[in-house]
Amino acid sequence: MQANQTSLLSKLRGNYTLLLFLTCTLLWSILFLLLMVLGAGGSPLESGHDSVLYFIGSFAALFVTAALLSGLSMGLYIFLNSRYGCYLIVGLGIIPPFIAAAFVWVAHWITLTIYTGDKESIPAVYRYISEKPKETTEQSPDVPQEKPDLPNPTSTISAPISHQQIAEPVTQSPQKTCPKCAENIRLEALVCRYCGHQFNETEMAEAQKESQAGIERDKANADIREKQKAILIRIRDLHNHVAKAKSKANAWVLPLLFGGGIGVFACTIVAIALVFIVPMVGGPSEPTAIPGLSGLAILIIAWIGTTSLFRHNAKKKSGILVEDEEDTLNAAVVEAAKSYPDWVGGIGGTQALLDAQKVNSLLLNINIK
Repeated sequence: MQANQTSLLSKLRGNYTLLLFLTCTLLWSILFLLLMVLGAGGSPLESGHDSVLYFIGSFAALFVTAALLSGLSMGLYIFLNSRYGCYLIVGLGIIPPFIAAAFVWVAHWITLTIYTGDKESIPAVYRYISEKPKETTEQSPDVPQEKPDLPNPTSTISAPISHQQIAEPVTQSPQKTCPKCAENIRLEALVCRYCGHQFNETEMAEAQKESQAGIERDKANADIREKQKAILIRIRDLHNHVAKAKSKANAWVLPLLFGGGIGVFACTIVAIALVFIVPMVGGPSEPTAIPGLSGLAILIIAWIGTTSLFRHNAKKKSGILVEDEEDTLNAAVVEAAKSYPDWVGGIGGTQALLDAQKVNSLLLNINIK
């Protein structure tokens, strides 16, 4: 009867061991699946063929790692007291690494959302296509602006200005050149105040026509200059985006080292607990738990592999961000060269627009004009 009970307990214990092994494998599989899919943000590769190979290799490594970690748990179970072994496996072998995994995932999420600017899912080159160069913080020159009525400069007496009104500068009246003395006089003048030349109707009409042409020419030049200024402002902002993306290319190091450090710290806690706690709860005839510590190397390797996966993905996303910003800058420069080829050629070609210092110098010159 005693032998039958012992055999039955052995079978139950064996089934329980198998159930524990499968449970540990399932938990580790779920853990690493969450780390790979949620933390790593999917495949870092672009082509479909490479993505398939990436996921096949990742899932294979996932299940192999889960099985090894489950084997570690089973090894700990064998070397521990049967009464307390299952509790120590759950408490020391699963919960601390899972908490460490949460820290790694949070650190990588911070990397994606803050350091690599992954909040915007639309690539930068498509954002530029949807945004015209003239759409800057300044008002477009094509939009007509209402100007306040100015006092008549020809009148000698004007109405007193109220203290609530803002004094506007009086613009200079149009002028013409006297054909006799070559002095500039008012366009409406019939007699030159310098030499006394009297203008006939033909001279008045020609002067009016030349003045109107000059006004239209100045207005067109001002409009072109404003559009060129808007393009330079847009290109300057794109240069700033490229510089910002490059400065963040290595920003993944700190959060990932933080997450990896938490993982190593969890492994250390497990090792210390196994060294000092297991002898307290184990029987005197039980073997020591130190041989089970060799399996902790597998856990550390798993964390190193996870961190390497995060590093590769975060670095690739940073590189993609820099490449997108540079593509946007190149597209803006090419469009500017197509719109104003003479102007771009006069300032030094597209290479001048690709130089951030040159762009700032051009903006300064336009503001002076």
